Amino acid sequence: MPSIAACHICLRSLLAFVRFFAYNGPWRRRQGAPSRRATAAANQFFTSAAETPMSMRHFGWIAFALAAAFFVGAIASAEDKAKDLDKIPKAVMETLKSKFPKAEITKWSKETEKGTVVYDLEFTESGKKAEMDVKEDGTIINIERVIEAKDLPEAVAKAVEKKFPKATLKEVMECKAGKEEKLEGYEIVLVTEDKKHFEIMVDPTGKIVEEEELKKEEKK
Repeated sequence: MPSIAACHICLRSLLAFVRFFAYNGPWRRRQGAPSRRATAAANQFFTSAAETPMSMRHFGWIAFALAAAFFVGAIASAEDKAKDLDKIPKAVMETLKSKFPKAEITKWSKETEKGTVVYDLEFTESGKKAEMDVKEDGTIINIERVIEAKDLPEAVAKAVEKKFPKATLKEVMECKAGKEEKLEGYEIVLVTEDKKHFEIMVDPTGKIVEEEELKKEEKK
């Protein structure tokens, strides 16, 4: 069992972190800086708490209170993230759910392409990663699903092996266009034998139509 002195040191570290978080958290931007009197009172509390000797029981109660505070903060953060989904148009969400009833959005963005507003949705369904680009009115532009490298058509697999011999395929996505889901090709992220990272697009016949070496921050 750790000594009371060790627990005291841990508590002082926790209090220092909580004090920083209290003065620099997101609510500070929303509500403005605290008054000088409030700041002085808070400083007195944290200093007193850090310097006062305590028993193991006191330490346990304080640790529990701190854990509870962080748990509540985590819930609030998750709720804020969920609220962002409200900004996605109803037509877009209905299109997503019609194709992927169990989809869970992990990331989304709004872009304007040639004057058309497009929502790029990244999500998982049954643990599998997928992406969908949808117009503001719910029209599907394209759908990408992760597949196993072994499921690539023979012509595509041979073309990749010829261009990048002994490469490791890190991610393979099957790309389909429109509501009819017409097969466009396969987007592949790979690592070559000399450790270079590439993202390529291969059409269904095995022709490599796009090729880009990824920079460090773009590697998946």
